[in-house]
Formats: sequence, structure tokens, C-alpha cells
Amino acid sequence: MSSLNSNISANARQISLADAADIIGRRFHHEDWKSDDPFALENGIDQAPDREAWTRARHVQDELTSYVTGGWVTAYALADDGVSFTKLPMEWLTNPSFALNIRTGCFMVHIDQWEQIWFDRPELLNALPKAGQPRQKHTFEWDKIIHEGWMFALRQETVPIKAEIVRHLGSWCPENKQAVPDGSLLAKVAKTIVDFLTENKTGWENLKMKRLEAKANE
Repeated sequence: MSSLNSNISANARQISLADAADIIGRRFHHEDWKSDDPFALENGIDQAPDREAWTRARHVQDELTSYVTGGWVTAYALADDGVSFTKLPMEWLTNPSFALNIRTGCFMVHIDQWEQIWFDRPELLNALPKAGQPRQKHTFEWDKIIHEGWMFALRQETVPIKAEIVRHLGSWCPENKQAVPDGSLLAKVAKTIVDFLTENKTGWENLKMKRLEAKANE
């Protein structure tokens, strides 16, 4: 495959990895998503200056990877003419070395061999969980969604960050036949949980300790 020509831009159907990441990021994380979030992945989460940004970026990268490897979204590379696009064969997208890097806009073809990649925009939009429209908000089973958010948070060893809760609920909703609320609404649920647990951290830790002691005495 030809290397990326800086004068080549994807057409309306084929979009870059950065554009695909922005679509997914805005869908799940709404106004919290920043176009420079992927740069947080340069280091591991423990070394990341912004843990929230790292978690958002890793979520987006994992989501897009699953869409591609699951066959829901077609991936492309530049053809030999350096202008047109060619579909990547599924065997390239499912072999053990395949990986996406939303920070560099590349995918791994073979071990340590990275190439630029593009995605089918209409297929990506179709693959995203369908968001509930404002007039349908009453159809969300908020009691179940909020309950799952709390249960997820309470199962963690430390107070989770907001992006972790949004990521979990964004996956949990479609897996449990729930419409996925807008990212801004999930962010509000996550903020309520994180703020409460942060303000009441001692009580939460005591509760978890009592649970561990009770389990040890069973």
C-alpha cells in the first residue's frame, strides 16, 4: 500500500480514523469529548496527565475496533494509485496482530507495521447504538440505568472516574435491550455518582470493608 499523501483527503464516504473517533466520542461522551483526547493514549493510564481523557479515548478506540472486527464497519486503505480507496480484507482485520491507534490514525498490519486507515461513514453511523430522541426520554428505564451505574461504581476498588461509568453504561444499555441515552445524560448520572462517592468516601470505604468482613465470615 502507498504511504499517506498529505494532498489526499477522504471523500464524503471514507473518513479518517480521527473523524471516526470524533463521531464515536461525541456520541458516547458528548461535550466531554475533546478532539485531542486520543493524545492521552501516548502513555498508560497511570502516566496519563488526564485520566478522564485517557479513558474516553480508550473507550472510543475499543468501540471502533469492535465495529471493524465485527464486520459492521468497512475499513479502507489507499490503493496503489495513491488517490482511490480499497477495502481491507477481513483476514487483515481479525488476525492476532490487528490493532487501531486513534492517536496516529493507523492500524497494525503485521507486528510493528502500521498503515493509515479510513472507515465507511454511513456504516459507522448505523453501527452506533441508537440514541433516544428527546420526546422518547420517558421510554428510558432510568431506574435500571441509574441502578446499574451505582452497582458498577460500588464494585470498583476506588471511586471510578466519570468516563468509566459513561463507558460502562454505553455498553450495558444495548446489551440489556435498553435505548442508549444521550451522552450528556449519561454524564450527569456519572457525575452524580462520582460526586457523592467522593464526598462520602470514608463511609463508602467502611461499607465495602463490612462487606468484605461479612464475606470472610461466611
